[in-house]
Amino acid sequence: MHTSSPICPRAQRAMCSRPLRIINVNCQSLVHKKPAFFNLLDSVKPDVIIITESWFNSSINNAEYFSAEHLSVYRRDRGAESPGGGVIVAVNKDFHSTHEVTLEDNTTETVWVKVAIKGCKNLFIAGSYRAKVEDNDFLDAISTSLCGITSNSNNSVLLGGDYNFSGWNWLTGSIKPQ
Repeated sequence: MHTSSPICPRAQRAMCSRPLRIINVNCQSLVHKKPAFFNLLDSVKPDVIIITESWFNSSINNAEYFSAEHLSVYRRDRGAESPGGGVIVAVNKDFHSTHEVTLEDNTTETVWVKVAIKGCKNLFIAGSYRAKVEDNDFLDAISTSLCGITSNSNNSVLLGGDYNFSGWNWLTGSIKPQ
């Protein structure tokens, strides 16, 4: 049978094979919680791990906590002069990931990682720790990064971490008066 308007098959957009498994954990010292952390990883088998308050420093090797064979690990540690804090984003090596240093600000505890997933938009992941509620420079830095990322419609964003928004009013989008 022939028609005057042949129907051409539409190009199908490739689908992501499954949802990402993502965990977001405030550890308040991963250094002292290694067995519980290994148990969490073993039970969840996450594709993306976002950790705040790792309390890591340069003396701690990634291989002590993460499988170098399976995970790409991106960190921002505090210096020895200011213990505590620290953020980590770790991504399963089944996904292509890159550390997006140009999105990071030297004054904030944030790690930006871009994850390329075949058939999906680029996923930009921020692991952030905002230690002080009154730190508005932190919010400005995040806003600047988001403006750069969202200027391309082929990007998605996941903000993970501890933003210390305890006084945030989600209905009005403002800080609740004390």
